Amino acid sequence: MEKVFEDYNHDEIYLAFNGGKDCTALLHLAHTIKNKRDVDLQQESPPLTAVYFKPKNPIPEVEAFIRQTSTRYNVNLITEEGPIKEAVERLSKTEVGKKWKVVLMGTRKADPIGKNLQHFQKTDAGWANLIRVSPILDWSYKEVWTYLRNFSVNYCSLYDEGFTSLDDSVGCERNPTLKYTDEAGNVKYKPAYALEDETTERSGRR
Repeated sequence: MEKVFEDYNHDEIYLAFNGGKDCTALLHLAHTIKNKRDVDLQQESPPLTAVYFKPKNPIPEVEAFIRQTSTRYNVNLITEEGPIKEAVERLSKTEVGKKWKVVLMGTRKADPIGKNLQHFQKTDAGWANLIRVSPILDWSYKEVWTYLRNFSVNYCSLYDEGFTSLDDSVGCERNPTLKYTDEAGNVKYKPAYALEDETTERSGRR
């Protein structure tokens, strides 16, 4: 993350933000390092730019969290309808998007597309020409939650209701491994950070 801010101008960088736990940790990390760099250089750099690739069936709680978070971190939020590949292509032709060289991503190795990624890697053929930077690629599920909770980072409320992986309203459910019955016989769900088996992180995804 430090290398990105050293090597590229702020208008050459954007952060992919969908309101999930991983990109929330990513945003907090980017914001922290950006501010530290501003203090060290005695400057005030422009706000971070974040792009929300809106799914076909967005979850209201997630969208509300994205709006609140963009305000909290003073982020220049751009919302673009998916699918992501076509959305990135459209944005790359705009005045703002033409300047972009780097996209910061919250991808981890545990993600379906993360297994073979490197921390710095060019986009695949057929995609807009960018460098994908994945600062938390090697973080585990537990490490993401340790970071969020130790630094009191605000995260989407759905994670306290048994969701461990967010997508859209059609493909997202509470993780069944977090279900339990209380003493009164009521069915409830533990929060996401209570998940013990990290391999079941996406069990709530269809």
